[in-house]
Amino acid sequence: ISVSVSRQLEPALVLADFLRSHGVGAKLVLGGSYVSDTYDAGWLEDSVLEKVDYVIRYEGEEALPSLIEALRDGTSTAELPNPPYLENGKRLTHELTVRQNMNALDAPDYDDLALEKYLDRPLRLPIMSNRGCYWGRCSFCSHHFTLGTGRMRARDPELVLEDMLNLQNRYGARSFFLTDESMHPDDMVVLSDLILEREAKVNWSGMMRFEDCMDVPYLEKMKAAGCYSIMFGLESIAQNIQDIIQKGVNTELVWRVLEDCKKVGIKVHLFIILGTPGETEEDMKENIDFLLNNEHLYETVQIASFLLTANSPMHKKPQKFGISNVTTLSGHASMAYSENQYDVDRGLQQDEIQPYFDKLVSHPLILRKDLWGGHGFRIYQPDQPDTTWSYPAKVQAALEAAGLTDTSGHVCKSGDGTLNEVPLTGLRGSDPVDEINRLPDTHPANAQNPNVA
Repeated sequence: ISVSVSRQLEPALVLADFLRSHGVGAKLVLGGSYVSDTYDAGWLEDSVLEKVDYVIRYEGEEALPSLIEALRDGTSTAELPNPPYLENGKRLTHELTVRQNMNALDAPDYDDLALEKYLDRPLRLPIMSNRGCYWGRCSFCSHHFTLGTGRMRARDPELVLEDMLNLQNRYGARSFFLTDESMHPDDMVVLSDLILEREAKVNWSGMMRFEDCMDVPYLEKMKAAGCYSIMFGLESIAQNIQDIIQKGVNTELVWRVLEDCKKVGIKVHLFIILGTPGETEEDMKENIDFLLNNEHLYETVQIASFLLTANSPMHKKPQKFGISNVTTLSGHASMAYSENQYDVDRGLQQDEIQPYFDKLVSHPLILRKDLWGGHGFRIYQPDQPDTTWSYPAKVQAALEAAGLTDTSGHVCKSGDGTLNEVPLTGLRGSDPVDEINRLPDTHPANAQNPNVA
């Protein structure tokens, strides 16, 4: 059972309870980056470990097969890499291993997934070109230690392209999302050149940092090679905040890259954080004004209020960032990223942030551009729709009854054959037909944070 983000933990534990209550005797193994973060921070409680048989921290390519072999052969699990677990009520933790060579990994295998049931169309599969973070210095972030090391390890771009072609041949996928913490700009040039040389018909997107090299020719090459969108962790357009969070970014560069992406036709998604310790009212207003007055520069946005993340530089050395009186309100793993209360010696206090946040996420423009609500799914859609696939009959019928198809049966109001204009709010495990029937005509005037399911 994989838990990559905090909101997946409770469903994972419910699933574990369900399996046990229905007599499933198989060994249950919990893993994923969120599990690694919370375990190392001391947040993953014994009450969580009690619901499963084993937990695997960090990378599982070696650890999981080793565990399966030991269980199959009846040998000891005492020396296996990575898995902590409870034995007779005692917590056991084993040595961590890190796979240094990304090139030794096989292409992802999605054989066990019912890909035809996913509403994300055209079919888009995740792949990876690196692990870790090549920057790894952001003061608010601990992601670069999620895999047990702050050092980035890259996969050869030739192998990344082979992964794309392998998955294309195997599953019919033409669209891919690179799940890297940040795609390395040099590797993306090589990958783009390879795609163009081989005339591969692929679409792809992923997350990147704002870099000086991202001029029009650079972006044009990526666009020609099938890159249709880039997700940027801007956090704030205010230079004061950029300096505090140590992104190494000058906001003049941000403006130029966003304008160049617009010129080239690469869609942009922005991650925004409100309430960074040290953020003044002027910084806050500058960030909000940027979002509301420059909608042409970004396709979609994801807005979060600042969380004092365990194991981040800000959490480890709060005094350096003007943070004091840090109080952990709860030690439960699902709260690991949001249950720290603190004071700041400059700027807005925690209780002063929420009104700005509530007002912004309820703004009609932001509701429309929000990644999870509104029409946010369009950031994942390449320019050319996939016309070779159709929804199951009952889902198609529900979409047509809801008026969400054009005269050709394409699922959207604009008739381009994608999900661009369908507000897929809340599609998280619910029945698609029920979800379609519940789609609102418009967002209510008192709408709250659309990021909350």
